[in-house]
Formats: sequence, C-alpha cells, structure tokens
Amino acid sequence: MNNPVRSKLSDENLLKETFDASKKEKQATFELLKYLVQVDERRAYATLDCSSLFEYVVKVLGFSETQASERVNSVRLMRAVPEAEDKIKNGSLSMTTASQIHRFSKQEKKAGNVVTKSETLEIIETCSSQSKREVEKILFSKASAEAKEAQEKIREVSEDLTELRFYIPEATFKKLNEVRNLLGNESLKDIFAQALDSLIQEKRRKKGMVLEDGNNVKPCDQTASTAIASSTAESNSTSKLHPSTLPAKEKFQKKIQSRFISIHTKRIVSQRSGNRCEYINPKTKMRCSSQYKLELDHEFPFALGGNNEASNLTHKCRQHNLKAAEEWGLCKS
Repeated sequence: MNNPVRSKLSDENLLKETFDASKKEKQATFELLKYLVQVDERRAYATLDCSSLFEYVVKVLGFSETQASERVNSVRLMRAVPEAEDKIKNGSLSMTTASQIHRFSKQEKKAGNVVTKSETLEIIETCSSQSKREVEKILFSKASAEAKEAQEKIREVSEDLTELRFYIPEATFKKLNEVRNLLGNESLKDIFAQALDSLIQEKRRKKGMVLEDGNNVKPCDQTASTAIASSTAESNSTSKLHPSTLPAKEKFQKKIQSRFISIHTKRIVSQRSGNRCEYINPKTKMRCSSQYKLELDHEFPFALGGNNEASNLTHKCRQHNLKAAEEWGLCKS
C-alpha cells in the first residue's frame, strides 16, 4: 500500500530510508536470535505446550517452518560456536548460511564424524559472505562419504505426491541401471514401488506375518499365541510379587529391579495417550502435540519412590520429560 509520506520522498531519500529500515530489520532479527538462545538453553518453551524450540517458533512466534528452521539452526550454531555471533551481527554470516553450516555438522555427527569447534570456525570463515549455492558447494566438498550417503530429503509436494532426494554411490547406480534393463527401462518411481513391495513382504515373513487377500496382514497363529502366553505369564508373575511380602534381602533385589515396566503396563499407557505427549499447559490447557520419540515419565518420580503402575506413568516427549525432571530438582537445565 502507498504511504502518503513515502510517496513524496525523492528517490535518494526513499532508497536511504529503505536501507535504514533494512538495517533495523537485521538488528531486530539478531536480537531475536539472542533471545532464542536463552529460550533454548533453559528449555523455556517446554513450559508451554511445545516439545521443541522449532515448534515454539512456529506455533507461538508465528514463523513459517522454513523461517523457523533457519532461526533454530542459527541458534544452535551460536550455542556451539559463540564466535559465530559476531559474524551474524555484522552480516558477514547470514542466517541461511548459519543454518546450512549447522545442518552440515548434524549430518556429519549422524554419520559418526564429529565436526570439532576449530573445524567449524574454519568452515564459517570460508563460507562467510558467500552465496547460498557457493556454500552448498563448499559444504558438499567437505562432507564425508558417509554423510553424503546418509543425506536425504523428503518433501510433500501435493496431497498424493511426495518428493524424495538422496545420493547413491556408483555401485548402487549400476544396480539401478541393471534393474531398469531387466524391467524394460521402467520409471524410477515404479522401480522404487516394486522394491518396497518386495522388502515389505520379506520383512513380514521374517516377523511371522502372513498375507491375506494380498493386502491385509495378521500375526501367524503360533507367534500370536506365544506372545499372549508370554504376556499373561509376565503379568501373573509380577502380580504375585510385592515388597511387603518379601524378606529384607529380596526387598532390596526387588527395589533394584523395579525400574522394569511390563509390556501390559506400557500398552495401557499407549492406549490412554494415543501415542502422543500427555503434557498439558496449566494455563492454556493446551496439550503437546508431539509424537516423536515418546518416553515413559513417572508423574511422581521413581527416584523419590514413585511406582511403575500405569496411573503413575505418562507419555512425554523428550523436552517435557526433561522439564519435569528439572521441576523436581532431579537434573539441571
């Protein structure tokens, strides 16, 4: 929309004020990053119904997922290498580049190759003031073979289509060409689908699953019976043991082993939680939506005498589990 005041500015003044506004925006973004560093260090987002800093930036601060990813990755780089802060502040290291460098370190760590602080500083120097494409080239040239193989991208492009991107070594590429020749040069998506069908059937056979009508699967009778009998025996043996009925020595042994949680109890918790974090913000009454790597949390801590009954167990995401432990004084933030 046109602003009456700006519309009367000369071109020179308009460009000058635009430049000044850009500097203010960069400064405001940098200030936000410093706040987010503190939020991340304290895990303050866990006091809300957020299981991660990323979710907080998207859900509470209202950034898009792409914007949130850049900010979170920049925060993590600033925490790992404080020297990066000055370069982000003076503009020689953009958030996009900082995010790329942090992702590079994560990919290397995932591949089993830790990037040291000194190596990260060298990478920051090399990538400073470079374009996104140039940074991609620099980081790819520095990536280990394991990291290159491990890199992958899954992106939903429509309701029924998803884009996959990953690197394959020369040996795998030769196998792909051989398959295409055997199948009459079929498309990659068709080869991928057929390979998945074969893999699924193989894994189902190994797990004792049988096909019905070519689509549905069910456990083999023998496997199912064994699992049910094992679960029942475990439940019966557990119910017969109680610390009040055991001699002193057995009470001590029982206490040592009491962290064990039966499959039956885990199923009860899973059914109740719907395999979703059960943390509820006491102020907003909003529940955390995370389903990622859920952990069993003792409402009354095990370390303080809490039991392993389903009524004392809840599903929590990693961050809300840690936050609960901090509130009980069982770990430091």
